[in-house]
Amino acid sequence: MVAKFRTGVVISMSATILHQAAWPSGFPTSRAYVLFFGPIADRFGRAREVPIPLSGCRLGRLKAEVAGQVEGGLEAMADPSLRMVLGNLLADEDTWVNPDQQVTFFSVVSEC
Repeated sequence: MVAKFRTGVVISMSATILHQAAWPSGFPTSRAYVLFFGPIADRFGRAREVPIPLSGCRLGRLKAEVAGQVEGGLEAMADPSLRMVLGNLLADEDTWVNPDQQVTFFSVVSEC
């Protein structure tokens, strides 16, 4: 399966391409704190620290990085009901994420 996010990042489910989604070796990085709520937490767990460039990155790029970290992550991140929050505000894939910021992924449809 191949997915193309609006930011132009393309991910394939092949292990080779998933490893290429990571930041280049030796690239200076910081981190973003990522939380998951609802069904997506079943795939990724409740929280992760994800490396990002010291200058930050677009949320779409961070989303692609997270998607490549677990089996089935690509499908989970492609769910149309998935929403993203940066800090306390709804965000889209073009939103800039600075180091040490908190990003939350959740589904607008929750299971009871």
